Amino acid sequence: MRLVSLIGLLCSGLCLSACDEQTAKPDNLPWQVTLNAQHNPEVFHVTVGQNSLRQTIEQLKSFPEIAVFSYEDGSRTLEAYFGKQRIGLFEAKLVAEVAIDDATVTKLQQNATKKEGMASGQWKFELAETDLKTINDLPIRSLIYIPVIDYPSNIVEERFGKPFEIKPTQQKDVELWLYPDKSMILMLDRNGGDIFYYGSADYYPILQKTLLTAKPRHD
Repeated sequence: MRLVSLIGLLCSGLCLSACDEQTAKPDNLPWQVTLNAQHNPEVFHVTVGQNSLRQTIEQLKSFPEIAVFSYEDGSRTLEAYFGKQRIGLFEAKLVAEVAIDDATVTKLQQNATKKEGMASGQWKFELAETDLKTINDLPIRSLIYIPVIDYPSNIVEERFGKPFEIKPTQQKDVELWLYPDKSMILMLDRNGGDIFYYGSADYYPILQKTLLTAKPRHD
């Protein structure tokens, strides 16, 4: 754990207490998740599974780097990387995963302007400018929140609530805290590098399986 983790979170807790007394509480914190009538999570003012990539960009007020990622197991994802920004009280990196069919992903790969191998084992395909317009109206199926600070388990339970279940992963010292009632999964790493996932109602079971069976990270 980074030394600033606990201190930062405690200070944040004090800030929240001050907000209680002086102003309205912020409504875009990572634990402020609600499910709508379709059982899709609403977080950071984005409705996962319903808002399009364009709507997500407008809401976050930031234009992302968009690319296709191809993995060793043959799976592929289309991701919009928003980079580090301040969301509510905290800084974090955000990634939106776009729902897309295989045929369209293949076309995007074929038209890619650059192919780059990543240290983690996947390939990154940068999209051609002409293809960016074709994906604007596709819905996002998951939102990935990567906090700058680490969250001790006691703080996680205090803020997010007690998980429905905790499961080990294929990665050493990494657990999944499952919150199906919020369509949320927290990947907590004892060595730092926590990641929070918010999946659409139909994608949540797939997301859970993917995270449970993921290979260990490369150093």
